Amino acid sequence: MRGRPGAGAVPVPIGTRPGLRPPPPRSLMMLENRTRLLLIVSQDVLDQARVIAGRATTALKLPVSLQIVLRALIWVGLKRDSHQALLANIEGQARAVRLQRSGARRRG
Repeated sequence: MRGRPGAGAVPVPIGTRPGLRPPPPRSLMMLENRTRLLLIVSQDVLDQARVIAGRATTALKLPVSLQIVLRALIWVGLKRDSHQALLANIEGQARAVRLQRSGARRRG
């Protein structure tokens, strides 16, 4: 809806005014339920994702951002929840965090 209530503007659903394109089909709409996330990754992971973004940009002849690549990698990873390599990676990261936290407790 557009317009501020009480400002004399009549709310009009987006895409319904004459001359505007209709809204895209639901299959093309992204991020309907958006949440912000702070993701901390190593420089190596970031560099690999940038390489993927560059290759995708070249192959698709469309601009592909780092954010698009990271969302796609997360989405594909979530679909492969039973994949052994994914589980091994999760275990390695969880053990590294535990080791780091226990070391900090001993020092501090």
